[in-house]
Amino acid sequence: MLVWLQGLRVAAGEEEAVTLPISFEVPGCPVPKQRPRFGRGKTYTPKATEDYERKVRFYALAAGLRPLRGDVTFSVLIYLPDRRRRDRDNIEKAIQDALNGVAWQDDSQVAEWHGRRELDPSNPRVRITVGPAR
Repeated sequence: MLVWLQGLRVAAGEEEAVTLPISFEVPGCPVPKQRPRFGRGKTYTPKATEDYERKVRFYALAAGLRPLRGDVTFSVLIYLPDRRRRDRDNIEKAIQDALNGVAWQDDSQVAEWHGRRELDPSNPRVRITVGPAR
């Protein structure tokens, strides 16, 4: 796992100070947010979406992310394994939902966002950067 720390220092309660913004990578091909499914009178999130959101949370916590207050900046660089068409918005949505309660309280705090996709067949992944908005 790769973790980059840069920028200003922010106190993190009783824990060590955390340097923001924080960037981290989630290995593997990104999974777009899927629509809720309905069955047996219940609504549920598809397993692939749940698994990917859990993976994003794991790497965010390992990088030292803690919920920020106020407006935040969110940047995502998506490295895809091939040129097949994928819905970038739904990939970003899965990542933003995964970071609720981890990088921010709610993704409505995202005031600024940037995204880009690139091709990297040998190493598909997502690089995410989160920090306070200016």
